[in-house]
This record gives sequence, C-alpha cells and structure tokens, in this order.
Amino acid sequence: MKTLALDLGPDLGWAFYDPSEKDKSTITSGAESFKKGKNDPEGVIYAKFRSWLIDQIKTFKPDCITFENVGGRWRSQYAQHYYEGMRAVLLESVYKYGLVCTSHHQMTLKKSVIGHGRASKEDVIKYVKEYYNKEVSDDEADAIMLIHHEFNIQ
Repeated sequence: MKTLALDLGPDLGWAFYDPSEKDKSTITSGAESFKKGKNDPEGVIYAKFRSWLIDQIKTFKPDCITFENVGGRWRSQYAQHYYEGMRAVLLESVYKYGLVCTSHHQMTLKKSVIGHGRASKEDVIKYVKEYYNKEVSDDEADAIMLIHHEFNIQ
C-alpha cells in the first residue's frame, strides 16, 4: 500500500513509500513550513496546507496517509490549535479522496523504531542519519520513522 506519512505542525515533515518499488530502502521525504506570516489571516495556514496536501495526493497517489498522533501533551495552546486544525484538514482530504488513514502515538513509534518510547528528537535524527546517510530535520525524521513503523523496516 503506497503510503504518505506526515508529522503535522507548522514545520511539517513528510515521507512517501511505495513497497512495490524494487529498492525497498527508497523513501522520498522532505519538510515544509506552514508558519503564519506576520500579516496573514488566521486561516491561511490551513488553506496552504490543504493545497499542498492535495498536490501530494495527486503527485504520489497514496493508498494510505499515516500521521503521528501527538496525544494530550501540548507545549502551548497555540501548538494544540495548529495541530488540530491541520488534522481536521487532513481527515477531510482523506475522506474526499477515499484514502485509508492511520495514526500512531509518538511513544509507540519511538519504541517500535528506536527501541524505547522516550527516545529524544536527537535519537530519532541519529537513527535516520545512520540508516540513510542523510541529514534531516526532526520533523522529516519523524515522518520517516512513521514509514519504518508502518512497514516494519528495521
């Protein structure tokens, strides 16, 4: 099942994996910023995210979108609103395009891929760097970790 993985937030990490490809280690990934500009109206971040997401769906044609479920611990109310707004746009798009949607708690992901649920951002980045010999942001690393968990890539 072709899968697009998203680490939702103002700095979004994404990864795409097609298990039918011959090279099983090929994951396309990157990061996007959806931060609100100084003079942007409040809803512009969600409009930009929706447009970007639809482009990704049309480009990669995933069967499934998976995302990191942050749970109930928030650094700020702003972060919670941002995440929940992006999650709503994501769920709407999944429904509109008839895609499968899964989410995984961040501690489950870390335990599955790194070996313990309280792994730091640095641990996740180090894992991805060693596995792919590639420099990534913590957001991109989280998206790649989602793919590794979803497909049990070790």
